[in-house]
Amino acid sequence: MLPAVVYLKRLPLPPLRRIVERVEARLDSARLLAATVASARHRRLDHGAVGLTLEQTTDVITPELARAYAEATRDPNPRYDQGLAPPFLIVRLVLPLIREAMVHPRLRLNILRMVHAEQEMSWSSPLRVGERDLRVSLTVSAIEETRAGELVRLEGDARRADGELVGTARVGLMVRGPRRDSTTGPKRAREEREQPPESFRIPLPTECDQALRYAAASGDTNFIHTSEVLARLAGLPRTILHGMCVMAMASGAIVRERLGGDLERCSSVRVRFSSPAFPGETLTVVGYQGQSEGQLPFEVQNQRGKAVIRNGLLVTRE
Repeated sequence: MLPAVVYLKRLPLPPLRRIVERVEARLDSARLLAATVASARHRRLDHGAVGLTLEQTTDVITPELARAYAEATRDPNPRYDQGLAPPFLIVRLVLPLIREAMVHPRLRLNILRMVHAEQEMSWSSPLRVGERDLRVSLTVSAIEETRAGELVRLEGDARRADGELVGTARVGLMVRGPRRDSTTGPKRAREEREQPPESFRIPLPTECDQALRYAAASGDTNFIHTSEVLARLAGLPRTILHGMCVMAMASGAIVRERLGGDLERCSSVRVRFSSPAFPGETLTVVGYQGQSEGQLPFEVQNQRGKAVIRNGLLVTRE
């Protein structure tokens, strides 16, 4: 990022910051689109990229940013009025490094064939409004061959200046191969049969402009979420909701309904993204009985009963 842009973003002038952030978001979208086109020539990942580590220092977490993220994920937790930031806002801190890894010449990732397959988040201490200069790092931890293609595993964390760990993120990016694993058939049927007894359901309405608002709040301006035309060119019927938006919404709903809104009781959340969710749909969080105390298994279904998130697990701390 240019030093002048960093300086302008830190001025105590919210309107100016917003203008700079909009310009920066448009530049990021253009760069990602150009990188997507350029990456189409890549046929296989370079396994020599395992161990690649990227680092950066974050800007300040402003009240406006925290509020925008909470609104974009429909998460009206009153604790946000007491100085806490939405836990999943940590995604915005790690995202620039994920993007840098995606387009890194050592990895040779074909973005057109990539889908966000898995995500895990954990928190060691609350993220707070006003925090700045958090040190964020991201490492390409593994590249695995699967029936569906090549799975890139990324591991990142955010720490304060004194080294205190705020949270970690583990990301799975699937680069689909010529033989795509079926989402139906014996394996999927077995998963559905083996679900434990259901324990709760929470409606999760979404809004038609939610992908655009989440893109602005999270910094994830990928064209499949923001452009109807480009989403169709990518093979989708229309723009889709960010998987991270659905994950944050579902987790926030569980915290409100099952943990009394106590954000600090949420230790970690992990999910597997199964199929796209579309803005304006009403989703449903379906909770299941956990195998042990402190475990809340769940999935998120669309209006047709199809899972958009599978194998969800929220773990609590006492």
